[in-house]
Amino acid sequence: QATSATVWTTSKDGGFVTPQDSWEKFTGQTWAEYKGFGWVDMIHQDDQDRLVATWKASMSSLDVYNSYGRLWHADSKEYRHLEVHGVPVIVDGELTEWVGCTIDVQDRRLAEIALHKSERQLRTITDSVPVFISYIDRNYRYQFNNAAYADSYELSVEEIKNMTIAELQGD
Repeated sequence: QATSATVWTTSKDGGFVTPQDSWEKFTGQTWAEYKGFGWVDMIHQDDQDRLVATWKASMSSLDVYNSYGRLWHADSKEYRHLEVHGVPVIVDGELTEWVGCTIDVQDRRLAEIALHKSERQLRTITDSVPVFISYIDRNYRYQFNNAAYADSYELSVEEIKNMTIAELQGD
């Protein structure tokens, strides 16, 4: 109850067969609503097909299930970004159930979105000026170059990234 993670267990076919307190707390679904495969209804519509397909593939291969998507959060009344991890429980060579957790990563995801927006803005600004702009890390590897700098070497900014000064200059 002290975490934003949801711990869960399912039957070997992936359906809920026992009440999941943390699931109910997070999603607001009742046992009658999420019993079996009702849990799928809480996944954001845009993520459902991908998450269910990944889940079915993991169940078929008995591989660890790792996925990412959005799940309804009752307290905030919004879909929140989550990571989902599940492992098959095999006893005497036979699959008995799945155990997993769903971890709320909303704050991290929003920070990533803001960072990518800032990076795009920086790229737009630096690519619009006719001067060379470059950033090299302490290992003398290029981490950022604007288009003018890359063009001067007849390379793309992606090709230069992580090259050393010596590699770029052909030394």
